[in-house]
Amino acid sequence: FTASSKGGNSYAMISLGDIDGAVREARAGLKARPADLDTKLGLARSLVAQGSNLDEAARLLREFLEQRPEDVEALTTMGDLEVARRDLERADEAYERALGIAPDLWSALSPRIAHLIEAGKRDEAIRRLEAFVARDAPYDGRGALELARRLPADESSRERRIRLAKQAIRFGAGKEAVNLLSELDPAAAARFFPPASESQTGPEKPAPAATDRGRKSEAEAASAKAGP
Repeated sequence: FTASSKGGNSYAMISLGDIDGAVREARAGLKARPADLDTKLGLARSLVAQGSNLDEAARLLREFLEQRPEDVEALTTMGDLEVARRDLERADEAYERALGIAPDLWSALSPRIAHLIEAGKRDEAIRRLEAFVARDAPYDGRGALELARRLPADESSRERRIRLAKQAIRFGAGKEAVNLLSELDPAAAARFFPPASESQTGPEKPAPAATDRGRKSEAEAASAKAGP
């Protein structure tokens, strides 16, 4: 992630957990460039992450979306803002708009799945996760991990959940995927991370974990994949 990316340094600071610093950075940027849309989006994202001045964040997002109505990063941020306001219906509308443009955008699909589960629509959540995994499995392990978690925890689903957990580890889902595999198949998990005394060659190494802001902007990549 570089300062030339959408939102400048504020997103990098958010990813490092310096939310207050991200707000200060974005405000300074907007003061210097009051008409710059990307700086407005950076400040809106920072305010939403901070959970403060949500009305200001909403105004900045509206101004941004008036000019770029199909920007999936802004739409996802609007969804996050409505979650912070506890308006899940409007949040899901924003997430669905983003997913209509970029179906593989995990930062929009993940909260949408959570809301479906909360609403008792597990079957729909599983169908959408299955579609995501089928499309994007080689690139993002988070969908595979979430699907493994959401499938029934019974013997009929066990082998599939094991395969999904392994897939999630290989494609960057991290420790949570390893923990799930350890519950389902401890021997298989040990092959990924065996005790040092048992392996001189080392474990299988998973891919680096994917992050919504750390990659070459997931939103931009998903939009490009979706096409014009």
